[in-house]
Amino acid sequence: MAVDLSFLRMLCIPSKELCTPAVSFSRSYRSTYPCNGYRRIVPLKWTRRGGGVVAEFSSGESSVKVVEFAPAVVPLVEFLEREEEVGGKEEKEEKEEELVASLRELQFPVWRGTLIKLCRSKRSVTARRLLTLLQTCNVCGSESIDLLCAIVITGLSKESRLEDARLLFDQLKEIGGSPGPKAYNAIVGTCARENEYEEALELLDQMRSAGFQPDIVNYTLVFQACAKKRAGVDVISRVCADIKEEGLEMDTKLYNDVIHAYCCAGDPDRALQYMDSMQACDLCPDIRSYTTLIETLVVSRRIDDAEAAYAEMKSRSLKINLRALNALLAAYTRNSLLDQVGQLLRDADDAGLKLSTFSYGLLIDAYSRAGRLEQAKAMFQNMKDASVQANAFIYSRLMVAYRNARQWDGAIRLLKEMYDNKVKPNQYVFNILIDTYGKFGRLPQAMRVFAQMDKEGVKPDVVTWNSLIEAHCRASMLPEALTLLKQMQERGCTPSLHTYNIILNALGWNRCWKEMAVLLEEMKSKGLNPNEVTYTTLVDIYGTSKRYREASEYLDQMKEQGLQPTTSVYCALANAYAKQGLCEQAMEVFKSMEKDGVELNLSMLNLLINAFGVAGRYVEAFSVFEYILEVGMSPDVVTYTTLMKALIKAEQLDQVPEVYEQMVKAGCAPDDMAKDMLRSAQRFKQRGAKLTKRELYLAKKDLESRYSEWVDFQSGFNRAY
Repeated sequence: MAVDLSFLRMLCIPSKELCTPAVSFSRSYRSTYPCNGYRRIVPLKWTRRGGGVVAEFSSGESSVKVVEFAPAVVPLVEFLEREEEVGGKEEKEEKEEELVASLRELQFPVWRGTLIKLCRSKRSVTARRLLTLLQTCNVCGSESIDLLCAIVITGLSKESRLEDARLLFDQLKEIGGSPGPKAYNAIVGTCARENEYEEALELLDQMRSAGFQPDIVNYTLVFQACAKKRAGVDVISRVCADIKEEGLEMDTKLYNDVIHAYCCAGDPDRALQYMDSMQACDLCPDIRSYTTLIETLVVSRRIDDAEAAYAEMKSRSLKINLRALNALLAAYTRNSLLDQVGQLLRDADDAGLKLSTFSYGLLIDAYSRAGRLEQAKAMFQNMKDASVQANAFIYSRLMVAYRNARQWDGAIRLLKEMYDNKVKPNQYVFNILIDTYGKFGRLPQAMRVFAQMDKEGVKPDVVTWNSLIEAHCRASMLPEALTLLKQMQERGCTPSLHTYNIILNALGWNRCWKEMAVLLEEMKSKGLNPNEVTYTTLVDIYGTSKRYREASEYLDQMKEQGLQPTTSVYCALANAYAKQGLCEQAMEVFKSMEKDGVELNLSMLNLLINAFGVAGRYVEAFSVFEYILEVGMSPDVVTYTTLMKALIKAEQLDQVPEVYEQMVKAGCAPDDMAKDMLRSAQRFKQRGAKLTKRELYLAKKDLESRYSEWVDFQSGFNRAY
């Protein structure tokens, strides 16, 4: 059976304002009781007004309110308010019995009104004491006690006194028998408001077992509690099944709370199902439902669905809010979708939204990731014009944009601005500065930033140490890099696999083979097994050093450890063979790659062209080029430049301009290296008779050296650090 809880609305009726001074009827005193974990002292004064008695109480710094009581109950209420001042236990019990005995003839409406007014005046503890007396002395019947208990529990709930509400409900079971539907609904609602959804669900089960139907308002509160506590999908689905089984009709509020709960549980699919059901009932989701759905879809990397929800929200003329805007901004930032970012900004402007610090941080991050320094700077200026305070995150993202644009001095100016604006640099900011100085070869400045980091009490993390070690490796200061590795561990920071990969790479390029072996053993002893990057580094270093046996062994080790060799590993080995013109070996790597099921790519074929070119076998190089065209690949600038180099190596200078012209016709823009190949071919042709064989050999050697560095960079075989 459905239960009418309209009586609970009485607790929300505002008290009448006290407009005229009152005449004191009895002595005033101060009552002390706990509230929300604290002790509060609240003034209390009983006053005669007309034919009745009112209690005055403070409702703020300057407001005083009144609640009218029946004159007969005033002595009992006053006694309960100052119960602690009464003497021993026997004296208290005697006084209570005397007061209750004199009031047995009072009708139920008087008791109900008294409890409501006590709860309205935030004296629910006094109301609980009064109800306990009424229960103990059997003043009211069980149905009346059920209603009174619901009133007091709701009053306790409004004062966040969950423990008192539990005690009262348990007391009702001990003294008054089985609780009624009103008491059940009240305690369920109280637990839900305090986010104790598990207890609320247990009470709902007890309520159904007792033959009572829960109120739909309580289901709404339960879903809200589930959302706040991030309850699992199974819990939410169980409550939805209970509602369906009981045949309750869901209203707009309940639908929205279910959608919100599913979103908080990370299940956008079920949230979308209930949104469809809601719209089928001609009900409209609210802005909160759309916002949380968009956030959940973004977290699930379902940008298309999030955009559809956003478009539907706009079509319903719901005003967009900052949460939905920031969620989509984060998704667009992560995927560098700058056109969509621009549209969002226009929507925010149309809606009159003022962007937050977080919003500006996302925008600056988006432009920083896309390498658009000027737009990032413009957005930073817009933020200043809007009087929005920048935080350390925003400064750090702008520093990254300056670093990526190779304008390290801009990052330093930002640091000075941070100090001027009293924004304390965090660990991330210091890491960016150290990395920036390191990449631009300013090692002393990087060390000064590291010292400043220590001075300000910011603890360096593994990223900090990696940046310092990398900077020393760039400066060919290997002993100092190894010393830093030792200091890192002494200061309680565990090296990562990336740390060891940086040092291994540096040791390899400096041909420190013994030190590499020792470092590999140390790495493995710490439980850090080599990964794809480690093996690619080892294969590349040993192959480039013409130690092909070791390079092949590391490739085999990689397979034995269950790691699938990537294209980069095969390309690293093929690149090592190609640089020496070892065509057959490069072809074997190519065949091995196909055998292992690794996808063929253009970089691998470009390396094969280079191998034939270095060996002076330009005919085979052009055969590989024809194969690229046959399989439908599009040659890039590396392909054409490598062909031109092969022709120069074979002294087929007349064909170089033809390849260059073919590159332009194919829509492939020549870069500096391609143009240099064309100029070199023309120069060799014009000056060939004047150059000695030695001079021509050295000129070609220099060209090949510059080409080698260029192709390594283009193919990703530059040093890891």
